[in-house]
Amino acid sequence: MARSEKEFKWFGEGFDGFPVTLPEDSVEYSVFYLEAKADRITQRSKLLEVAKASQKLAKSLLKDYIWQRDTFELTLTNENELLFLKGTTNFGDSIEDEWVIVYLLRELSKQFPSIWIKLVDNDGQFLLIEGAAALPKWITPENSSNRLWMNVGKLLIIPLSDLERTGNAESQDISHLEAVKCIRENRARLLHLPEIESAAFEHLHKYPDQITLNHHHALIRIPRKLAYVLSESPTSISPASEAFYLRDPVALRPLLRPDNEKLVFQPRDLVTARIKFTRVGYAQVRSQDFNPPPAWSRAIPSNDPQWLEESLTVGMKITSGFEMLTTDPQNQDKKSVRELKVALDELENGEANLPTDEKITTWGASADDTKWLDINYQDFEAELAGKSAKSGSAKEEKKPGLSGDQSAQENLRNMVSRFEAFLNDENAGDEGTEFSEDSDGNDEDVELNSDDDSSERSGGSLLGDVSFNESEFMSLMQDMMGQSLEPRGLNKSSTKSEQRPSIKPPNVMEGEEIQSVREIEDDSEEITNLSKAMEAELRGLGALKLNSDDPKPQKKSIKAAKEPEDEEEETENIDVEDENAELDIDHNLVKSMLESFKSQAGMAGPGGNLMGMMGMKLPRDEGDEHEQWPRP
Repeated sequence: MARSEKEFKWFGEGFDGFPVTLPEDSVEYSVFYLEAKADRITQRSKLLEVAKASQKLAKSLLKDYIWQRDTFELTLTNENELLFLKGTTNFGDSIEDEWVIVYLLRELSKQFPSIWIKLVDNDGQFLLIEGAAALPKWITPENSSNRLWMNVGKLLIIPLSDLERTGNAESQDISHLEAVKCIRENRARLLHLPEIESAAFEHLHKYPDQITLNHHHALIRIPRKLAYVLSESPTSISPASEAFYLRDPVALRPLLRPDNEKLVFQPRDLVTARIKFTRVGYAQVRSQDFNPPPAWSRAIPSNDPQWLEESLTVGMKITSGFEMLTTDPQNQDKKSVRELKVALDELENGEANLPTDEKITTWGASADDTKWLDINYQDFEAELAGKSAKSGSAKEEKKPGLSGDQSAQENLRNMVSRFEAFLNDENAGDEGTEFSEDSDGNDEDVELNSDDDSSERSGGSLLGDVSFNESEFMSLMQDMMGQSLEPRGLNKSSTKSEQRPSIKPPNVMEGEEIQSVREIEDDSEEITNLSKAMEAELRGLGALKLNSDDPKPQKKSIKAAKEPEDEEEETENIDVEDENAELDIDHNLVKSMLESFKSQAGMAGPGGNLMGMMGMKLPRDEGDEHEQWPRP
């Protein structure tokens, strides 16, 4: 049992060993018989009775159940002068195995009112985490250890003591011994909070029906020899699936040998059999790309249409997993491998016979539906956000393409506008954007509207305050780079002078002003000529041809707008066009953002994190329609 830091003692303080932590993906469960007047002999007999009852309960509820890794088992333990039943199960990637154990223990506690059960995993008392939304404020991560117990199917919490409430205790965390003592001597103090219990046990509403749904039956083509092994030891499918899923170069060596005769399961005498998987194991095997080993390639050529059948590809992967399981040295001490080798020895000694085709057909001829493998990612994102998935995508039909969907266009507008606002944030420094808590109500504190103050800041310069209009500045820069900003249909020559911004500082002599304007015009003319020459060269090389069908340079639009019939009509409708006509965005910006998000390959990255901070959720990359999965 894992000990907390409070229980750990150094040398000279009664050192009794280093703290023991649970293995990864494991759940630990402890069952105590806590009657106040029971002696150790009574406790021992009652606990052994509970252990036998747990085995009978598991057989009745978990008939032919296949665990992902370890099974459920209770053993009598004596630790820290306490006698109790204890078990540890490594559930691997199958979180449902952990909930199966919770369900079993809850049903067991209903049969024996005198037993008290505690469950912990790598996260601690995970049932408290499940009910975190309903926890009282006084329960914190610092004081939650050993406080939650199960009795008669209910969850009870050990409250804070008087000493702990005043803050005079050395630590608000209680030890395992203190928790047991409190249950024995002062059981009336324990709290039963229905809200926490309902939230913690919400996952158990699907049980016991969920137990059968944790498995998947599939039709696969495997060697007859392997079909015999699976009929004798059905639970060996889990370690074989995991051996394939977690394979390494050492485990693959037997499959890459040129001599087929040394293989335990040779690809010959293939039969189609109905095999029972765990759902996690089947998903692991089916989802991975795996090239057929040389022995399989020689038996069935790679261009054979049989490889298009899922039964053959999954069967090849499972057979390879059993080969790696039986030959890898690191697996030789596993119980499943020993059982598998016993079945193989019986077959080689003639004590058993291979199953006939007639017998194999009695195992079943139908496979389970695989719709459970299809993930609705809208519901998935809603679950991650803590929202109900039922109110989201279940009522929504699949949306059309971006060009025909108004909400998608609005999302794209928001994405680009927020990104541009982020880039143009004046509060951003070399260490990123700075968010000030007082920025909402103190804007007038930073206004610089005093002529005296401005002259002092400029060091007495004649320029004084310089009026700066950001939109006019951007207009000037784009005009200098050869990008006209006037609306379509307007005369370029008639609007050029109106669009040029006027940056005119006060207190400047007229002669100096004229000279400065001339210098700016000369520089702008030179930059314009240079940019036009660069643009002509780039267009000649095809670098600026964003749309090969239209030779005229124009702004990229997601939704095409109807062109006015003449210039007068277009001039009159400029305001309407700006508001409702088309979705004008920076095409290159959107393209770069989407490419950055796609390059993350479903993992966390700067593009997704940045858009998430701005409240935008990008869709999943489903790939192009012409893309196909490689042949396994």
